[in-house]
Amino acid sequence: MPVRCREEAEKVLGPHFDDFASIVLESVRFYYEFYGQRAHTHESWTRCSIIRDEIKERMTVYCEATKGLQPLRDGNATYFGAHSKFTLRIKKLFDDLHANTGKTQISFDFDHQTPVPGELFSDDDLTHIYLGYVATENDPLNPPIYLVCNNEAGGIAWEISLTGRTPPPGTGITPLPSVPPADEPRRIRVRPNVEKKAGNE
Repeated sequence: MPVRCREEAEKVLGPHFDDFASIVLESVRFYYEFYGQRAHTHESWTRCSIIRDEIKERMTVYCEATKGLQPLRDGNATYFGAHSKFTLRIKKLFDDLHANTGKTQISFDFDHQTPVPGELFSDDDLTHIYLGYVATENDPLNPPIYLVCNNEAGGIAWEISLTGRTPPPGTGITPLPSVPPADEPRRIRVRPNVEKKAGNE
C-alpha cells in the first residue's frame, strides 16, 4: 500500500483540519466536564475509550454532512474515508506519537499500511492515518492533537500538528447532547452480505 506524503494530506485534508481539531478538543473537554471530579476514578483505558467514542460520534455527524468524507464501520471497528485517498482512525497517542492500538489483526494491518479486509476497503491505494491526541496530566483540557501516518514497518512516516486551530467563523461544531432523548431511536445501518468481525477497536 502506498504511503501518501504529508503535502498531499495537507492538500486533501487541509480544509478539514480546523474541524478535526475542534471535534477532538470538544470531546476531550466534554469528558472532563461531564465526569468532573469522578474522572480520577476511571482506569486510563476507560477514559481513553470514552473520549474515543465521543470523538467518533462527532466525526460521524461531521462526515455524514461533509462531501468527500464518509463514516465506515466494519464489525466493531469504525473508520472515516476521505476523498478515496485516506482512511482515518481515532486513537489516543503516546508521547512519541505512536497510536495506542489493540492487538487485533485489523489494528496491526492499519498500523502497517496493509489493506484492511472487507468490502469497505477493496481499494488498496488508500493510505491509513490516525487522528489522535496526546493526553497531558498538567493541562488535560488542551491536549496536543495530531494526524499521524505510519510507514509499512509501523514507524512514523510523518505527522501534522492540529493543535491551536480554531474553527472559522460560522462553522463551529455543535456539541452532541450528553444524553439522547429516550424516545428517539438510534439509527442502525445494516450492510448486507458483510460478516461482522469480533474483537476490540
